Amino acid sequence: MSAPIFQRPDLALALSNRLLHPDALQLTSRDGLFLTGVRRIGKTTFIRRDLIPQLEKENALVIYIDLWENRGSISPAEAVLSKIRQFLVESPRLSSFKVTFPGVSLSFEPKQVGIPSGVSLANVFSEIVAKYDVDVVLIIDEFQEALKNEAGLNLLTALKAARDAVNLRPNNPNDTYFLLVGIGSQHSLIKSMVFGSSQAFYGSDHLVFPLLSDEYLIWQAGQMKDKTKVPSAEALRRGFAILGGRPTTFRRLLEQMQTYPGSEIDPVFVALCRNQARSDANVLLEPIRNSELITRLLFTEIAKTGPRGCSNLFSSAFRAQLTKSAGLDRTISASSIQGKLGTMQKNDWIYPVSYGCYAASDPQAASIWLSEEESD
Repeated sequence: MSAPIFQRPDLALALSNRLLHPDALQLTSRDGLFLTGVRRIGKTTFIRRDLIPQLEKENALVIYIDLWENRGSISPAEAVLSKIRQFLVESPRLSSFKVTFPGVSLSFEPKQVGIPSGVSLANVFSEIVAKYDVDVVLIIDEFQEALKNEAGLNLLTALKAARDAVNLRPNNPNDTYFLLVGIGSQHSLIKSMVFGSSQAFYGSDHLVFPLLSDEYLIWQAGQMKDKTKVPSAEALRRGFAILGGRPTTFRRLLEQMQTYPGSEIDPVFVALCRNQARSDANVLLEPIRNSELITRLLFTEIAKTGPRGCSNLFSSAFRAQLTKSAGLDRTISASSIQGKLGTMQKNDWIYPVSYGCYAASDPQAASIWLSEEESD
């Protein structure tokens, strides 16, 4: 028997509607929809258990690929192409369309997809959408892996060509589209792609993946009715927030609490969460601690502003303050700050919220960094 999973049907319906039935302000989702969030907050579970079933309920053909599954064995580009070929051969839903539309068949062999002498992705998706009158949704998990080499970038160019070929065709009476959904854990890479005018999916739709809410905590408490060491609702809320909304870690610590011999459940559980959060954050914070002073000062300033981002990093007043804090004689230039920020983005310590405005990639780690700064 599989472990129970917390379902998020409202979020699945909202995103499905955004893709398949967008209102006037959501039409950019047809250019591409990209969801970003730190690791281990339940993105993949939601996509597989909630979003994909909802899209299929709406009769969409869904192709899902997780680039972490093949990481290190084949390139992200080949992983995507291989998954598309596999889908064309094995998908029960595509087979059902062939039954629904007797006599209608695809004009190419799956093995021809994406090879130089074969058929382009634009032709593949144009033919599927046109012949079967259906929306096709390609979901790429850990999308940032496709942004790290030339082959991946070339794949995105091919996917953009497929999007344009399908979505901009003049005769589309039933409003059927090719829709790309990218899920990623590296804010900086994906935001740079959405904001970069030279990028294939420039100007597409971007959303921050929402953390699990109190509804999840109520559900989780309900799963522990047979347990004796259950923290109070407030302790559950505090612990979950300290962990940055990471359900797997949260459940593991609740399980660990069952072996605790004492009676002070709440403070012990919160302390466990705090220690675990510090341990997890060290992966990100240790290289920042070992960076030069100016980089550390920039990260502190960015961490202070939270998710809304810091937009004063290039002002004369801040550069004067930064120069004084760093103990330098000459005022730090805007170009020098830009260089530092570029390195910090490359390391995924920060990401651009908007032009010239930056936020910490992991709010949990940023909070721990600030608490360490205050205690020094």
